[in-house]
Amino acid sequence: MTRRIHARALAAGAALVLAATLVSCGGNEEPSAVEKQLAEQCGGRIVAGSLDLRFEEGVEAKAIGKWYENGRGQCRVNANDKNTWWEPFSMTITVDDSAKAVEALRRDSCAATRNDPDLYLGYADGEGFCSAYLSRGESAGYQAQGSVDRYFIDLRLPGQPPGRTGNPEKKARERFAEVMDDLREYYKA
Repeated sequence: MTRRIHARALAAGAALVLAATLVSCGGNEEPSAVEKQLAEQCGGRIVAGSLDLRFEEGVEAKAIGKWYENGRGQCRVNANDKNTWWEPFSMTITVDDSAKAVEALRRDSCAATRNDPDLYLGYADGEGFCSAYLSRGESAGYQAQGSVDRYFIDLRLPGQPPGRTGNPEKKARERFAEVMDDLREYYKA
């Protein structure tokens, strides 16, 4: 039991360290190859460059996605550095017949997250979404739940817990906000 917990803790710690290999370049630079691939794999729902995904040399990253006719689906980026695999971004979208039902689901999900501050750190509301840092388990990292019309969106990004150097929670929220803006534009059309 101790070995399994220790191994999981090491794996989670390694994933967070490797996630830090994302190089935040900012500015108006050309989107990276993986960002262009992600935009394509997300079916145009995300604009290339919204996430500013850049990796150090030696890290291999690939975007994959699968979408259904009704708009349900997912896309994500898988990355590895020959020793460790991690997921720098994932997005899952589900569809309901009613925008009211989706908005109620978002509100309920956000309320559950807000009401468990031991598990979810750094809770914040955004325009049509909420985000927090899931502090335990193999999927530790930033997550957001949002809604756009009939679409419920679940987003995930790895990163250091809130309150660390460089204000990682602010960076995660900014990336979530960019993706939500892209999704509002996509579904408005």
